[in-house]
Amino acid sequence: MTIARDFVEWAWGVSPSDIPDPVRRRTALHTLDGLGTALAAARMEVAPFAVPVARSLGAGTEASILGSVERASAAGAALANGVLLHSLDFDDTHTAGLVHSTAMTLPAALAVAQREGRSGADLIRALVLGHELAGRLSRAAPHGFHTRGFHATSVCGPFTAALVSCMLSGLTVDQTVAALGIAGSQSSGSMEFLATGASTKQIHPGWSSLAGVIAAGLAAQGALGPDTIIEGERGLFALFAAVEPDLGSILADLGDQWQIESVAIKPYPACHLMHRVLDVGQQLRLRVDLDQVRDVLVRVPAESVPIVCSPEGTKQRPRSPYEAKFSVQWSLAAMLVDGEIGVDTYRGDRIDRADVHRLSTLVRYEPVDGDVPAAEEPGDVTVWLADGSRVRMRSDDVAFGAGAGAGAGAGLRADVLAKFRLNAGVAERAAERVVAAVLDLEAVADLKELAAALDGVAAEWGRDQ
Repeated sequence: MTIARDFVEWAWGVSPSDIPDPVRRRTALHTLDGLGTALAAARMEVAPFAVPVARSLGAGTEASILGSVERASAAGAALANGVLLHSLDFDDTHTAGLVHSTAMTLPAALAVAQREGRSGADLIRALVLGHELAGRLSRAAPHGFHTRGFHATSVCGPFTAALVSCMLSGLTVDQTVAALGIAGSQSSGSMEFLATGASTKQIHPGWSSLAGVIAAGLAAQGALGPDTIIEGERGLFALFAAVEPDLGSILADLGDQWQIESVAIKPYPACHLMHRVLDVGQQLRLRVDLDQVRDVLVRVPAESVPIVCSPEGTKQRPRSPYEAKFSVQWSLAAMLVDGEIGVDTYRGDRIDRADVHRLSTLVRYEPVDGDVPAAEEPGDVTVWLADGSRVRMRSDDVAFGAGAGAGAGAGLRADVLAKFRLNAGVAERAAERVVAAVLDLEAVADLKELAAALDGVAAEWGRDQ
């Protein structure tokens, strides 16, 4: 037996009734959040290349393209929606594995579920199990993929997209194991964008979603893939991870510990490694006079440094909106100036701001060792003022935004609903129709109402233009 086969055999034996109600409800909330981030990206046209390329893959009306009333093939829709969902870097994060879990699962699952005419309950089940594989693969080698220069979301993404595509297409265990083997040959995702400020990271979930749909299609037609693709000598971890993986953790406690409970909703459209620092910055601005600030020190986990702190010159003066989203110096300065970080913070016409640059050039960093995953480490900021006094604050001392909550109670629900309404950017009636369709998914026999509700948002944008 292999990890791929063991996982698939377990997953194929899981019925909706085996999944706890809180897990299914939380999965619906993350689905709504993902749809909202994609709609915001479409509305703001931050990835204008995604939809034309998706349509160039071939004519089709199988699935929805988010933010458009037009349709595409399932493969094309998975590509476009994967790009859109991640383009603002506002989508959720499995903090232990540092992967964008909904971006890895939802685009392929939604496209294939629409193509196959599956029910809302089928979609939720597939998403739950997709989150399981996403979280378990990525947390087995924390920061191991990033250390070697690969984007973990794009390395693990083809596996999760293939899994949900196979499940919703009705493939057998053997076919699905083959599809995972095929998906492993499509893993990719360079982190070189950090050196130039390019936005290739936006494309990664789209590519992995497309790869998963294609892998499932190939397996359905008899193509074979190695079932040792995860643990093999030339498998996932051997090729892409710079640390020794904990392979046993991938299959441990299946059905007892659900990975969606470790996925955090983002309150800020920026790299999750900075979020707790930004929580601190929001509170610090209430305690200091910015005109008196002379020095700022941010203590960050060592694993975060090459992603959000270095090189200092370009992080202090980012060359593009996407580079700013990966700069703790610039983003902290923007939070201190504005008191909030939203999608407008990183508009192209707001990156070159003198008041933010004055503060960003004052921000230094100090690497520290931590006991928990880097995205979960407390933010720690010290500010020195002109009179020689200093103020130090840690995120343990301040209230968190939605991204830090691990529970699925009323607070998380309220945060997700508020965030979705802002991202959709439409009148209440159109937004609430999507909310109702997503939160009622388990009760519907097909996804037609969800598709119609999403069309309603795109149509309202058209009327406003």
